[in-house]
Amino acid sequence: MLNKKRGESYMKNMIRKQPFKVCNMLFFFATLISILIVSDLTYAELTPIKDYLLQIPIPKVKRVEGIAWDGKNLFVLDGEKEKIHRINPDSGELVQSLVLKKKKLKGLSFDEKERALWTADEGKKTLMLLDPSNGKTLKTIPMKIPVRFDSIEGIAWDGEYLWLAMYAGFSSSFNKINLKTGEIERSMFADCYPRGIATDGKELWSICYNMNKFPSKIDKRKMDKEDHKMLRSRTFIEDIDKDAEPTGLVFDGKHLWYADRMSKRIIRVTPTIIKPVKPPVKPPAPIR
Repeated sequence: MLNKKRGESYMKNMIRKQPFKVCNMLFFFATLISILIVSDLTYAELTPIKDYLLQIPIPKVKRVEGIAWDGKNLFVLDGEKEKIHRINPDSGELVQSLVLKKKKLKGLSFDEKERALWTADEGKKTLMLLDPSNGKTLKTIPMKIPVRFDSIEGIAWDGEYLWLAMYAGFSSSFNKINLKTGEIERSMFADCYPRGIATDGKELWSICYNMNKFPSKIDKRKMDKEDHKMLRSRTFIEDIDKDAEPTGLVFDGKHLWYADRMSKRIIRVTPTIIKPVKPPVKPPAPIR
């Protein structure tokens, strides 16, 4: 009889405690779901892939032809829609879109002295300085380029000169342009299919595009007055995903940014903590 009473007492205590346990379980699952929802919303804007890499979606951009950095925002040139988009790199927010109504624009770079954007009209072979607030043309410089090239694949401003990455098969090159005359003051072989160029005046980075045969790579050269020293300083610092179609490159003082046309994202890389990678086994075949 005593055991029976003890059993009934135990069951009553369990019944009294059960609602409290159920409430705890419901609270736990509600908290977990809310965390997952908030996390998903956050990662929809900025997606960290590694500790040194961040991705910003750019779904409204049809075809990236260049990216630039003004010290605060990223600028993305959409060659197909003929627009320049200003993007906040911290939030991924599209701050402003400028309609240019100009065709065959290639490359984008920010001139810190003029506080304006440089781009190239590949069809007319001119360099244009654009007002970043409204897209109006401030200056036009005819390019006096004696060499044959198929396309302009990048623009970088080093503080005094513009550097143009020009694709011409095995004769692809990096060219320093005098902004007063439009002439090439210096030209050196790219040793690859360049898909973007960036510089801080001390180092020069470029994207070595290998199509889908090998992973594309980011390489680095030390700026030097002597070509052979600059060529010998070349190192490969980052492998790019094999399925990516990288284009555009810019340095913000700490990070490198490039765009992937396939995933429609801007990708950030911190070059200071990247391990050097081996160069491609074979050079890419020229595109005709």
